[in-house]
Amino acid sequence: MRARWDLSLAGLVLFSSFMWLGVAGAYIGLSLVGIAFAHRWRDVARWAGNDWLVRIILFILGYLLFRCILGYLQNPESLYGQLELLGHQAEIWALVLPLAWAMRGRTNRVVLAWTLAGAGLVLLLWKNFDWNRYEVILFEARRFGFHKSYLDYALFSSLTALWLMVGARRYWYAFEKRSLRWFARAFWGVSLFTVLAAVVIIQSRSTWVASLLVWPVAVGLRYRGHLSCLFQNRRRALALLLLVCVVALPLGFSAAKAWQQRWTGIDLPVRAVLSGDVDRVPLKGRDFSLGARIHVWALGLEKWRERPLLGWGSEATTFIGGLNNRVRRLEHYHSTPVQMAAQYGLLGVALFITFFAVLWRRLVRVYREGKLPRDLFVFMVGAWAISLFWGVFDLAYYHAHGRFAVLLLCAGSCTLVLTSSARRESAAHREGLEHVGGDMLSETGRGEVHLAW
Repeated sequence: MRARWDLSLAGLVLFSSFMWLGVAGAYIGLSLVGIAFAHRWRDVARWAGNDWLVRIILFILGYLLFRCILGYLQNPESLYGQLELLGHQAEIWALVLPLAWAMRGRTNRVVLAWTLAGAGLVLLLWKNFDWNRYEVILFEARRFGFHKSYLDYALFSSLTALWLMVGARRYWYAFEKRSLRWFARAFWGVSLFTVLAAVVIIQSRSTWVASLLVWPVAVGLRYRGHLSCLFQNRRRALALLLLVCVVALPLGFSAAKAWQQRWTGIDLPVRAVLSGDVDRVPLKGRDFSLGARIHVWALGLEKWRERPLLGWGSEATTFIGGLNNRVRRLEHYHSTPVQMAAQYGLLGVALFITFFAVLWRRLVRVYREGKLPRDLFVFMVGAWAISLFWGVFDLAYYHAHGRFAVLLLCAGSCTLVLTSSARRESAAHREGLEHVGGDMLSETGRGEVHLAW
């Protein structure tokens, strides 16, 4: 049993370490997690078999398969596209329970997974940074200082920065040995600076707005009642001030110029949308990105109205090719709600909303019961808030890295909820047995109580 359990832990470590560094390593880790999950299906059934969250996940998987078959029947030529879409979605929904099982509701394993994933992202950002043009990138605010320009990098950099802020004490006081403690603090500082620089350099406006809205609130909630103690110690206050200066000064100039560049010209497409005439949204000028998004959003909503209940499946994105030549290069609708509505219709969207509503409600319940540390709860709520806002303007699950990030966030939330529910049901079952045993003892005697147990 110990070896099988270690197999799931090894898979979790491998997946978290390589979800940004290498897709192959991440898939190997997920395979190990899946093998351990299938091998212990009886334990899994006792862990979460009767939970409504599991049933909703199964309903979602069933609907995804149904939508794939329906798309093939409606257009046999779309078989490859339907299977590809089913595979992308199954990477999230079919693996969320095995990955949650690997964590088993242990906060140290959730923290380990996010730490390894964040460390992998930091290494990738350092590896992909264009060191030959660092002066242009930092001081002239040129966009995309990395060889790959996936906006998923900006989203997960923001989530990693959020975790490093609210979970700072886990790294600052991780070890008793002085040398190891300073190593952990150096790792924390370098990682925080790197992901903050990535958020600035990649210049994703949705990430900027979501981060500025969530970070201050999350930090305030996490350290509520602790800030006064921090500033009472002059050495700590001076160290904090020095840290803020070291992080803020190199990024401040670049952030100011980038902010000005990215918001210049946004008034034209916004004014056209407010006037109700989407066709007037310009596709030329400084803000082609927003103009193109508005055109594909309008197209996606138009196609959703043609099939409002079940959507188009993978065919939904093929209609983008009929737009203007400059928009045609877009491969999806750059909005998770629009994409989901066009592909899966109202029925699919209702299933997804139900899952997340149940998950978030029960996550709050677990925290109120005192079974979830404050830093982890604040991080989960903040991470979901940033992801939801970001998802309105982009699509997280188009690339494998984005799907891995969504999978890790879903699994990390589910493991805390399902494990707490299983413990609650087990405690209620034991109380019921004790109550039944007491009744039988008073009526029939000791021997039959022994048979009942």
